[in-house]
Amino acid sequence: MTMDVKKIELAKATKRELEWFVRHVLQLEMDDGDKTVAELRAMVSRAWPQDYIIKPEKSDIYPKQCDSSGQGRPNTFEAEWPEGSGKKRLCCRVVIQKMDPMVYPGGDEPVPVGVNGTAMLIPRGEPVTIPVEYAEVLENAEKFVYSEYDPSSDFGRGGLREPQIVKEYPFSYA
Repeated sequence: MTMDVKKIELAKATKRELEWFVRHVLQLEMDDGDKTVAELRAMVSRAWPQDYIIKPEKSDIYPKQCDSSGQGRPNTFEAEWPEGSGKKRLCCRVVIQKMDPMVYPGGDEPVPVGVNGTAMLIPRGEPVTIPVEYAEVLENAEKFVYSEYDPSSDFGRGGLREPQIVKEYPFSYA
């Protein structure tokens, strides 16, 4: 199952398209609206070897959901998109990293993600097509990690360091 993408010439791309590409494809962090179109084009040209950017097309391909046993089943989103309405859903493909279940409980189980009261279980370790809203939830799922000071270091006091913010469910766009 492949996702349809649209190729947009770098010189003709809008600011919004460039910002989306920088954040979601190049995975660079930036503040909203703080870059001009020329600066965004320069960023893309330094990090991307093509003279065009890609953007996902709206797709009729629906994502796969999993039940509690991890078995996949198709998701039609009938409650949200009535058949015959002509609406298409913007989707993207992600791979959620599997983690060692001995270190991270649930590290190999499907990830529960909910948007506006509609939840789905996204399997780990395989490319899955999901609506963009669910990918945004994954991007915003963060946790604080407190690492320990090494008692044998110069500080010699032990204890916890300042927290680091890390992704709760590390994933990448496929």
